[in-house]
Amino acid sequence: MGVSNTLNSSARRLAWVVSAGLLLPALVQSAIAGPASRPSRVDVQFCLRCHAIPGLERPPVSARKPPLRPIDPQEYAASVHGKRLVCTDCHRYHEGEPLPYVPRVQAKLGMVRTCSKCHVREGQQYSQSIHARALAAGKVDAPACEDCHGQHNIAPPSSPQSTVSPAHIPGTCAFCHANQTIIRRYNLPGERLSTYRASFHGIAIRYGQLEAANCASCHNNHDILPASDPRSPVNPRNLPKTCGKPNCHPGATANFAKGTVHLVPSPTTAPVIYWVTQAYRVFVFLLIAQFVVLIILDLAARARAALRGRSAAKRGKA
Repeated sequence: MGVSNTLNSSARRLAWVVSAGLLLPALVQSAIAGPASRPSRVDVQFCLRCHAIPGLERPPVSARKPPLRPIDPQEYAASVHGKRLVCTDCHRYHEGEPLPYVPRVQAKLGMVRTCSKCHVREGQQYSQSIHARALAAGKVDAPACEDCHGQHNIAPPSSPQSTVSPAHIPGTCAFCHANQTIIRRYNLPGERLSTYRASFHGIAIRYGQLEAANCASCHNNHDILPASDPRSPVNPRNLPKTCGKPNCHPGATANFAKGTVHLVPSPTTAPVIYWVTQAYRVFVFLLIAQFVVLIILDLAARARAALRGRSAAKRGKA
């Protein structure tokens, strides 16, 4: 009896040890994974069940964030990321629970880090730019990746629909550099877009000559620096090299590069150009006014001649 009890007790202990040994790895894995194990990648169609619906609202905890915009499935599928990435490659996975509010500056910095995981070289270049420095200093208006490239409809620069194609780059840059609020807030130089469009380069771009210089041709794409920085391609010392690119003006000298694309003539800056421009405007105005007066006098003379002819015809009949 005693021997039997001892054997039964030993068997129970052995069974418990075996069971614990089998369950322990599963318990450890469950503890590591957390209460709700989440997939590493989620199919795009799963996310679009909600995010393709117009009028989708953010939960109250995220009310300070801008309204959600519906994602066009066809537009995303046609983008450069459509066949390469799924949503969770860029976004946090969530199961409908409210996501915490993230200040816009932090959201932009997070976006740059996310994009830089794939676009390493571009991320390194951007980190050296005046835009990255401004964003790191808390200036929320400083552009990050999506401000220039878009979000879910990103097209390659070679595409006519791309916001960074040669035809659209001036307008994309002008979104900030022609915004009077941003210009005043950060004391930026004004008249960037209007002066560019009035230049030969701007006119050529408008008429379809896309190989003409645009903003990125002179200022670079991602590593944009102020003209005061010795590394900037638009620094006065570097302008001959920038203008003298093989596909632009080979052999450009320092004298050639003395001109400026963003010239705003005034009596104090470029007075000769300013007064010649004013004189030309006055001349054109007077010339047009003269033609208008001549046309009016001619019409008046024709009207008088017609009236005299009618009077003579009436007298003849009488």
